[in-house]
Amino acid sequence: MTPRTAIQVLRSWWLGGYWATVAAGELKVVGPAPMSPSLKASVRARRGELVELLTTYCGGTWPPAPGAVVADNEERALFMLEIPGQVAEPPVTVRPRRKVAA
Repeated sequence: MTPRTAIQVLRSWWLGGYWATVAAGELKVVGPAPMSPSLKASVRARRGELVELLTTYCGGTWPPAPGAVVADNEERALFMLEIPGQVAEPPVTVRPRRKVAA
C-alpha cells in the first residue's frame, strides 16, 4: 500500500477531528482516537512535506490558524489546494444511490 499524499492526510485529519501543530520543526498530532496504522505510516512517510505544508499554508496548525491561506474556506481548500510537484485532485461528487426495483 502506498502512503497517502499530504493532502489526503490533511483530509483524514479534518474528517477525524485531529489537531496538529508545528513547533520548532516538530509535528505533534492529537485527536479524539488513535490514528489508524495506515494513517500513522503516511504521516511518518510525509512528515517533512506535512510540516512544510502546515507552516506555508495553514499558519503552523491544523485546523488552519485564522488568516492562513487555507483558513478562509477550509473544506473547499482541501479539495482544490495545489502544491508544487503534486497533481491537484478534482473535488469528489457523491451521487445518491438508485432505488432497486423489487
